Amino acid sequence: MTSSYPAAVLGPLLVLGLDLIFAPAITLATARLRGQDTGVGSALVRRHQVPRHVPRALDPRAKLRYLRAVEAWPGTRDRAIEVLPLYAGTRIAEIRALDVADARLSARKGELHLVGKGEKSRTVPVHPKLRQALAAWLAGRPSRPGADLAALFISAGAPG
Repeated sequence: MTSSYPAAVLGPLLVLGLDLIFAPAITLATARLRGQDTGVGSALVRRHQVPRHVPRALDPRAKLRYLRAVEAWPGTRDRAIEVLPLYAGTRIAEIRALDVADARLSARKGELHLVGKGEKSRTVPVHPKLRQALAAWLAGRPSRPGADLAALFISAGAPG
């Protein structure tokens, strides 16, 4: 250890055996106390600018390919999860936060109560194909482990 560290800072760390763990932080802190420019957080460091893009919708052919792939998938849970962003405009976090009570389906209609960014809630109508996928999942859900949980989508490893 160099003698450039203030004894008031280094002493307790030496006793605890933490001098090597905190050495970089101590060096940075003591340099700032002395008024030295460390380069960290200074104007010399520039943030890389990432271009912002508006999300693009799938073109009709890509949408058709996507739907065919989803329809060929054997699991009803996965099919319902995969069509939610397409037919309801949901984000992944909104899908994860869905509870069984949030999906209100009837024979011909349905609506989803979604809670999104900033705890903002919205209710969206359910497309007929989404209603069909959700109904198929809800029909098979009671036989799955964790069916007593409030979450709409439970995984195979859910406690039961």
